[in-house]
Amino acid sequence: MSLEDLEKNLYGLGSKKESEKETPKISKQEEKKISAPEEKQTIPKWSGVSDKISQMTSSSIFLKVSQFSKVIFWLIVATLIIAGSFAGYYLSQYLKTKDFIFEAKAPSKVLAGQPFEVKINIENKSKSAMRDSLIDIQIPEGVAGLGKYSDRQVIEENIGILESGDSYQKSFSLAILDTNDPAKKIDVYFSYLPPNLNTKFEKKQTIEIFADQPAVGINLSAPQKVFSGEQFEITASYKNFSDYNFSKVRLEMAYPAAFKFKEASPAPASGNNIWTTLMPGGMENNVSIKGSIVGPDSMFFDVRAKIFIELDGKEYPLGEKTANLGIASSPLSLSIIPNNDPNFVAFPGDTINYSVIYGNNTEDSLADAVIKVKVSGAMFDFASYRGNGFFDSNSNTVIWNASQEPGLKNLSQGAKGTVSFSFKTKTIYPIKKLSDKNFSLKAEGEISSPTVPYYISSDKTVGVNSSETKIGGRTEISAYAEYNKKGPYPPQVNKPTRYLVHWIIKNYATDKKDAKIKAVLQSGASWTGTVAANIDTDGLPTYNERTQEVSWNIGRIIANKGVTGKPIETTFEVEIAPSISQANALLPILSAVQLTATDEFTGLPVNSGTDSLQTVDIVR
Repeated sequence: MSLEDLEKNLYGLGSKKESEKETPKISKQEEKKISAPEEKQTIPKWSGVSDKISQMTSSSIFLKVSQFSKVIFWLIVATLIIAGSFAGYYLSQYLKTKDFIFEAKAPSKVLAGQPFEVKINIENKSKSAMRDSLIDIQIPEGVAGLGKYSDRQVIEENIGILESGDSYQKSFSLAILDTNDPAKKIDVYFSYLPPNLNTKFEKKQTIEIFADQPAVGINLSAPQKVFSGEQFEITASYKNFSDYNFSKVRLEMAYPAAFKFKEASPAPASGNNIWTTLMPGGMENNVSIKGSIVGPDSMFFDVRAKIFIELDGKEYPLGEKTANLGIASSPLSLSIIPNNDPNFVAFPGDTINYSVIYGNNTEDSLADAVIKVKVSGAMFDFASYRGNGFFDSNSNTVIWNASQEPGLKNLSQGAKGTVSFSFKTKTIYPIKKLSDKNFSLKAEGEISSPTVPYYISSDKTVGVNSSETKIGGRTEISAYAEYNKKGPYPPQVNKPTRYLVHWIIKNYATDKKDAKIKAVLQSGASWTGTVAANIDTDGLPTYNERTQEVSWNIGRIIANKGVTGKPIETTFEVEIAPSISQANALLPILSAVQLTATDEFTGLPVNSGTDSLQTVDIVR
């Protein structure tokens, strides 16, 4: 057997030609060794043979992959066939009902507040019925559904079954009420089930509508400036610009607190600020209001008019207008100053001297002027009144006329004068509950004369002013030390005894912020580290060994803490070993305690303190 045959038998290799291409040449000596029967034959590991084995392995792997790919391929084909069958069935069911008309229409432009119709038209022109047919209208913010849909933002109308050839038409009433954002989009959906399927099909239409102005418009006019006490007129006019007949339109006026209503035409339907009316299309109403404002020079006020409409028994706001007016420099001027300082802050037990300065700013003489100053405040001691005016204790009003102040008989052009009075404040804060805080004293003054210059439309000439004086709060701190049952008592020379130091804080009438307490341990006293407090703060008292300072950052203290309820309290322990030089004497423990803070109501700094602290027992 030749070498080539031997290779074929052993390895199953290809044809001779292939073997010759790949097998290396072998010497005759090697060939003899292989064929000799008496010698062991060793088959060399030729590279060509190894390559052929690799090729056979690769071919086998490729064959397996190819077989696996065929399986995957046919699985995909089968899946596509099944999916296609379902899709075809699904499409066929849809095609049975695809022929229908769905229309949603509404006007492109409306007036805000005027009802409009969204008209729905559906026609089933297909050969099959549409099951579970449903209309869904999404109402955006600023648009209201009317009638039975007045409280909904989604309108759902269940049509049910639309047989072949059936049609459905319906209108839904809406109104745009948002005048700030008049452009609206309304989404309308129509959904149904085709025959033999439980998957809904849906179609959508979007309607764009714009409200260019309110159906009922309003105008408001008032003078830009008036004199204090002068009568003036406010005019409110409102008109229905639509052809819709509103069953009810309500005009509501909002006056400043200082406004004094006199009369109106037509008369209000309720109080002095509400008018209601039926308003057919094109109707216009006008309301005239007369009154006056008493206030200091250069103060400004707002007058507001609001319109409400009623749709299907429900009221909606539709529009608002504002007019600004100011107080012109008064023909009669008045100012009230406490203790020569407009920003004066009083405390319990203070005396407040009020200066009331008046003047005639007109070109005419004003006769028989009268000054009235009404005082109010829980801290006034009304029994302490002093002054040359008459004090009416029923109304707490000080009054001057020509009998008390002769200059008021005839105020000539440019004339000025001053009257004065005084009160004391109470010595004790009238605190009954935690909320009794931020006390103040008010003085509201008015000067008037029956003489009226030609350019003022009023029955008298008036000037007003006021003053408010804040009452500052108070914070008290006290300190004491007690034997803490450690060491000899009374204290003895060269023997340590421990004391517990107490700091107690009471806060009156106002909130305090940035509250801090400081004191210094005296010679011989040392800090043990035992410390506690009865409130939650940023931290407990701390000790600085280098300076021997005890400090506590409390932070904020609410008004009347400790006045009603328990006070703020902290305790810390100190140890003292008296020296021989301290025998037969009281033992010093702590320097004077200093509390600082800021009054949140007045803005003033707060300072409080105690005397230095020592034992009550003599050292033995």
